[in-house]
Amino acid sequence: MRSSSRTNSAFLRAAAATLLALAVVTACGRGAGAPGASSTADPSATARAQSDERLVRRLENDINTLNPVLMSTAYERFVLAYLFDPLVQVDSSMRPAPGVAARWEISPDATTFRFHLDPAASFEDGSPVTAGDVLFSVRRYAEESSQISGYLQGLDLKKSRVIDPHTVEVVFESGRNAGQIYAFSFPIIAEHVYGKGNFKKDFNDKVVGNGPYRLVRRTPGSEIVLERRDSYRGTKPQLRTIVFKIIPNATVAWSALTRGEIDEMRISTEQFALGSADPEVRKSIVFHQFYELGYNFIAWNNRFEPLADADVRRAFTMAIDRGSIVTHLYGGGARVMSGPFTVEQWAFNPAVPPIPFDPEGAKAALSAKGWVDRDGDGVRERGKMKLRVELLVDAADAASVEQGQIFQQALRDIGVDLALRKLEGSSMVERLINGNYEAVFLGYSLDLDPDLFANFHSSQFTPEGQNWVFYANAEVDELLAKGQVERDHAKRRDMYMRVHELLARDQPYTWLVQSSTKWAVSKRVQNVQVAPGMGLFNWTPGARGWWVAARQPSVDGQGR
Repeated sequence: MRSSSRTNSAFLRAAAATLLALAVVTACGRGAGAPGASSTADPSATARAQSDERLVRRLENDINTLNPVLMSTAYERFVLAYLFDPLVQVDSSMRPAPGVAARWEISPDATTFRFHLDPAASFEDGSPVTAGDVLFSVRRYAEESSQISGYLQGLDLKKSRVIDPHTVEVVFESGRNAGQIYAFSFPIIAEHVYGKGNFKKDFNDKVVGNGPYRLVRRTPGSEIVLERRDSYRGTKPQLRTIVFKIIPNATVAWSALTRGEIDEMRISTEQFALGSADPEVRKSIVFHQFYELGYNFIAWNNRFEPLADADVRRAFTMAIDRGSIVTHLYGGGARVMSGPFTVEQWAFNPAVPPIPFDPEGAKAALSAKGWVDRDGDGVRERGKMKLRVELLVDAADAASVEQGQIFQQALRDIGVDLALRKLEGSSMVERLINGNYEAVFLGYSLDLDPDLFANFHSSQFTPEGQNWVFYANAEVDELLAKGQVERDHAKRRDMYMRVHELLARDQPYTWLVQSSTKWAVSKRVQNVQVAPGMGLFNWTPGARGWWVAARQPSVDGQGR
């Protein structure tokens, strides 16, 4: 989970807005595999030579910072991906790929990672990227915590040292497995720039990157303009200019896309359904629907007496018609989850089916546990305790509240009083961290490496760890501990498949759905590819490989 191996309580406080938004962002309103189909075939040299050199992308909200260590939103990540190269990149099949590090070695016990840098790597001011810059970056990421850039957070770093100007070594206290390489997919920052002044204030607008583009200007609330850096070491992008237009309103953005004023945008389920069904719209726009590593869920506090019983938690899951949610809220663009892993992940256990919708079975299960409505008020009780649970939902997100109401009615139908508590995002996460809640509706973005130790091992109870539900299972503990250090991939896969089975049985969460992301892209944009589990972005080359076909002259001479 984002990020199960490298986050902490401070990270979660900063994460509130994005963590909660992930729950339902596509509702209303990374499994190996090759990239999906392009909008068009990869172009010929002639077509490229005649291409437009400007891409206009949409940002739904303005950014807060251009400091990659402090980035806290996906929008900042979109922009920074053009300005900085990471130490290690991720390819379309979720495999680590060379970045600033041309190659690396991992010790047999996976405690020591040695990186050999590309000697051609440089920052936009012309200075080379050195091992000292990597060491500086490692220390900064380990010290700071934010929403997305939680790299190296929570890992037991022992020491980092420069071997020579192009070689750096990072050592951990304890060995885990080679999957820890993904913790190094962070942007590299220049020590001679970011090591001076106020790190948290001076670099929100000032950028000295090592990526293929440089910042030309940023107009808060309006646009961000990037220009290709011709001194870049790697393959130079086709596009000379990238413009990010900040357009919060989805209807306004859609109009801009259809008029050709922007070239791409994330769209809602409704926009996807209407637009993709319109032949006239499809003449100029390509629609993409894909699944990324993430899902939404209800977390049940296992320390709260009724929820300490796995049979009760399973009954609650049985009461929720997740198939209907997929159909009516997501327009069919979602998958019912069976447990903690998505189908794209190698740890996914295909033998574990989702718990079926069975309200009568749920009623019988609760009755068997002594929860019976004896006074006829519609709420079950056992002894003097009523079966009442408070569910926290994000007050600012209408879709989150709507789904909370669906859960509320579903549980009411089996004799459970589910009370909704609408809270501001940071207050929700604060209560989650402190264990001061009964149930909460959230969403997760998942790590590439499926290590769930921090989330479900009994040594990781919040606030020190991320086991917010206080789940404890001796077999799960053993499997998660072994899985962290197992080097044999097949053995590790078997361990995590068993974890999938056990968590699905115990239901510390009600795993709800993995929703699809929907994107609309102008047909002028070429080489748009979808990577399984990652979608359009966050892999290499991803959006860096896009190019834009030249505008064709129209009858009025204005182009189209």
